[in-house]
Amino acid sequence: MEIKPFRVRVDETVLDDLALRLARSRFARPSDPVAWRAGTDPFYLSELLTYWRHRFDWRAVEHRLNRLPQFMADDLHVVHARGNGPAPFPLLMIHGHLSSFAEMTKILPLLTDPPDPADAFDVIIPSVPGSVFSPLPHGVRPDTPWLADRMADLMTGLGHLTFGTYGTEISHWLAARHPRRVAGVHLTSPSPRAPSRPDTVAAALIDSPAGLAAWLLDELRTRTDCDGELETRWTKDELLTLTTLYWTTSSIGTALGVDHHAAADPPLPICTVPAAFTLSTTAAPPRRHLYPDIRLRREPKRGGHFMPFEEPELLAEDLRAFFRPLRPLP
Repeated sequence: MEIKPFRVRVDETVLDDLALRLARSRFARPSDPVAWRAGTDPFYLSELLTYWRHRFDWRAVEHRLNRLPQFMADDLHVVHARGNGPAPFPLLMIHGHLSSFAEMTKILPLLTDPPDPADAFDVIIPSVPGSVFSPLPHGVRPDTPWLADRMADLMTGLGHLTFGTYGTEISHWLAARHPRRVAGVHLTSPSPRAPSRPDTVAAALIDSPAGLAAWLLDELRTRTDCDGELETRWTKDELLTLTTLYWTTSSIGTALGVDHHAAADPPLPICTVPAAFTLSTTAAPPRRHLYPDIRLRREPKRGGHFMPFEEPELLAEDLRAFFRPLRPLP
């Protein structure tokens, strides 16, 4: 595996094109007198796009993202952050549906530099194939077992033969298919995805920043524990960081395509490795027969689909507690 340093740098012509498209945005009339009940509120969308055009500083975001140790491992984008401790344990953190590696930036320092150095992790955060900086190879059917095997290959290439993993369906499949390598799996409860027709909506989302923002806002608001007030969890800059990552990489179509193929996955296999659950407010209870060795289960009643972003301290505490007895002996 060829591993090269990577820096985020969007060409100025891409940003100029984005500014022109934002200036030409058209907005629909609300379909319902109650904001958000029919989908993304057009008035909020207009406000956010005005902010995107006039106040959002993408170059400052690039500067912050480039403080992360980023690499391209063949065609996989990955953050590989080393822990500050005597024996950091490798932890593969896999982002979920329509998210990105940026979801993990809040929890990252809590894992690499914990209060007790013995709890430190080497944290590996890939961009899932098809999303943002990880292109989807041509000619593959990116179902979840295939994605899990790519994650196993990545960890081999980075020199981590044994490791823990956090995530959802991909982490489950990774642990089930590679049980000798995965010391433990921490989940927010995997659940099958519904079939979709991604190419229809992707044609609009990849061509319109307003459409892309509206789609992502609706997804984020639905999946975030925010009581309907999105900006209690996400600032405008954070919302637009995710949106701009998908816009400038033209990757929303392939990301939706991965979800389309994942909906046709075979049934989840039994996961025999030690398992832990920090159940979000949007998660279904784990199916006990799939996890014969559950070591930790918490239902904190806060935090949604984006737990590392919404509740980083809570999740970091659970990750440290779960993996502490699973680390190799010194």
